[in-house]
Amino acid sequence: MCARIDPRTIAEIRDGGEGETRHPTKERVRGSSVSGSGRSAARLAAELETLRGQLAAAAGEAEGLRLGARTQEARRFEGLAALVSGIAHDFNNLLTPILGEASLVLLDLPEGSPLRLRVERIRAAAQRGAALTAEMVHCAGGGSYDLRRLDLSRLVGGARVQLEGTAAGRVELSLELATGLPQVEGDPGRLARVVRNLVENAAEASDAGGRVVVRTAASRLDHAALARSFFGPPLPEGEYARVEVEDWGAGMGVEARARLFDPFFSTKFTGRGLGLAAVLGIVRAHRGAIEVETRPGRGTRVAVLLPAAGIVYRTTPPWSSITS
Repeated sequence: MCARIDPRTIAEIRDGGEGETRHPTKERVRGSSVSGSGRSAARLAAELETLRGQLAAAAGEAEGLRLGARTQEARRFEGLAALVSGIAHDFNNLLTPILGEASLVLLDLPEGSPLRLRVERIRAAAQRGAALTAEMVHCAGGGSYDLRRLDLSRLVGGARVQLEGTAAGRVELSLELATGLPQVEGDPGRLARVVRNLVENAAEASDAGGRVVVRTAASRLDHAALARSFFGPPLPEGEYARVEVEDWGAGMGVEARARLFDPFFSTKFTGRGLGLAAVLGIVRAHRGAIEVETRPGRGTRVAVLLPAAGIVYRTTPPWSSITS
């Protein structure tokens, strides 16, 4: 008689021994595999954490370098502004008696005197010097400001005739003015001067018969966008009104762009160079910033960014000390 085989044994043999019977060796291998996977995951997590730390440190270092460069540029501008302001003050002290004495001499000279023309030339030269002195004061962001709430589109539209005169028929001037802009707080005369100076610079950079466009728009800017602005002070995120002037002229290289707002710097000819320096001084006095996009042979776009009226600052706006 043959021995009876337990059906469970047959099942174990059929299933390759994977039934209820467990093999210690396999169990040890499986345990080792699970334990190794756990250690690999922990090591990967640690490496990822280290990488995150390195990236954060690199980002912090880059931000520090960027802020350091901006601080250096701000100090350089402040030094130039102080120098220009001091020169303007001394020139004003020299020009005041010249203008006064020339006017008194003209009152004493009879009509038809051959000396009148010479004295009038002296007075005219002194008046041009006084205008240059005022421009230098603008470069430093000084002087008295008549502050009021403004709509940039209305400001630019109201200055259309003056802007067309600034272009002087050299280029085609187009205005693209947006509606519903947030109001800004500023001096209408100074801001109109900013636009005129930008248009004049764009017209001079363009070929005869070229085109210059003045645009206004509303923008909501975050810290990243404000950080890309040119010489902009630390500004809060929020609503901004912008006015930009674009031309399709010669454009500028990196070196010229870096010195674009330096007093008396000009790529055209000597004796010029205060127009854009005055733009920067006025914009900074209004707690604004400037964006510049330019490439050689591709033209230039300069945008002035002004914060909406009522925006909250963490520091005191510079105009708080300006006589309004």
